[in-house]
Amino acid sequence: MLPRNHPDRIHVAFDDHRLVANAGLLLPATLARRLGLSELVDRHLDLGDALGRANVGDKLMTLVASALAGGDCIDDADAFRAGGTEQVLGCTVKAPPTLGTSLRSFKRGHVRQLDRASRELVAQAWAAGAGPRDAPLTIGLDSTIFETHGLANEGSRRPGCTLGMAITRCYPWSQGRC
Repeated sequence: MLPRNHPDRIHVAFDDHRLVANAGLLLPATLARRLGLSELVDRHLDLGDALGRANVGDKLMTLVASALAGGDCIDDADAFRAGGTEQVLGCTVKAPPTLGTSLRSFKRGHVRQLDRASRELVAQAWAAGAGPRDAPLTIGLDSTIFETHGLANEGSRRPGCTLGMAITRCYPWSQGRC
């Protein structure tokens, strides 16, 4: 029973080892772990001698988990540092300042390295049975954002205009059937 006369005597602690922030991440984290996402990133992403070069796989897993849970900035990843979340994610959850240091180390060529890891990850997923077997695969992305006028428009935080794009990618293992 809560003390009515002394609400300042209530102590709330979130330090139980069984506590998990966003337990819904168990399925995507398990899939990423089984496909070896963290190891792929560690193998393909080389930040040279930059400050954020260590454990880039764990940093990426932390950022991916945060994005999947609805995080829109690196500070949102701090929620995963509670309780047993590391056991669910299968990686060492990194603090937001550590994530920021690592992200600031990225240069243009690092996108290519992540792209290579991504291609290998998709190839591993296909090899595990996630793909369309012998059928060709076309991925179409449409990020069309149209011109808005005024802050009252739905989905508009600020007025502006951005160009949309459509991308079709032919993966090497599809043998040119795009």
